Amino acid sequence: MEVFRGLHCKFRGLFDKVDRELREDTERAYGDLEAQFHCVEQVLHKTALPSIAPRVKYSLQRFCDVSTLLQVLRQPTGDGDTSRSKLQVWQDLKVLSFARAFAAVVSLVIVSMQMRLMLTVLSRQLFLERAMEGTKRGACWPVLDMQAQEFFLSLVEKGFGTRGVEQLVGVVKSITKKSVGDLALSKSTNAEELRLVLRNLQKQTVPTVVSGDWGLGVAEATKSTDDTSEATNSTNDTGNSIKENNWDTNLLPSDDDVRAMWRARVETKENAASGDSNDSIKENTQTADLVLSMVTEIRAVVRSPGFAMALTSALENAWDVFEQRATHELFVQKEITQMPVAKLVPALSNLSGDVLKKPESLFAAVASSPKVVQLTREMW
Repeated sequence: MEVFRGLHCKFRGLFDKVDRELREDTERAYGDLEAQFHCVEQVLHKTALPSIAPRVKYSLQRFCDVSTLLQVLRQPTGDGDTSRSKLQVWQDLKVLSFARAFAAVVSLVIVSMQMRLMLTVLSRQLFLERAMEGTKRGACWPVLDMQAQEFFLSLVEKGFGTRGVEQLVGVVKSITKKSVGDLALSKSTNAEELRLVLRNLQKQTVPTVVSGDWGLGVAEATKSTDDTSEATNSTNDTGNSIKENNWDTNLLPSDDDVRAMWRARVETKENAASGDSNDSIKENTQTADLVLSMVTEIRAVVRSPGFAMALTSALENAWDVFEQRATHELFVQKEITQMPVAKLVPALSNLSGDVLKKPESLFAAVASSPKVVQLTREMW
């Protein structure tokens, strides 16, 4: 009996040791993952977002250009017909100013969300690469070199940074015209009234933005704004039907475009080196497949209910920040209680420009959303 007790104690001690080591390894693994997660956050806010924000600003300046309307207003007043046309220009400028403000906030939120998801997928891939080093499985584990990493992240600029912003502006213009079209230019408004107008615009626009189906907005904007030729050219250039305008195509290029861009990127490097060897062709094909698998994951995430909830929460947080900034800078800071809508229009347009130059507060609003953090952690 004593022998069995001794064996039991030895085995029990052995099992306790194994169990303790497993717990320590698990805690260490979770600690490594948590450290990597925070590292992603730092890269996002210090490098990735500052680098992509100017691209969004330039796109919005292009698709929400007010310079043509301002030129018309600066022309000398002529006969009655000219006066009536200038009044219409003022109405168009009013709609465009509100649309520009909303599009600026939404674009910065979307690009923040997109870059966050892409960095999460990329960093997890790199984390697994390091974990597989020196193992049998690691010998066949796909690896992304620096060129491939940069290419993957550059897809943000090729996707939402250009085509996506254009589609978004189209739908925002359409909804904004319905929301503020009847707002009289001669009407005086105060800070609270401005807040109500902005809040109403948010309620009408966010559901469409979150749905990702922006093609209909472009079609309506084509009919309802003076930018008819621009919107029409946009629709013809993309060659996509309304049904195809969803998150998949608004955020990232198509799979065929991704492959074509990757081939174009590596051809120069291959030709400059030793030519197109079978090994290099195979390696580049494997890299393209890996990048596309990461793109596929992003597409799946942005179609999920979790992304819709996270984006809605991020938009609410960011819009609250913008509302507070608008009322403070346009009324409280200037120590005024009333402002005609005609004066509010250029002030709001200038404010949206300032937000695009310094988007840090909006990025922080996105990062503070628990739903955004939850979505990112689930992906990780």
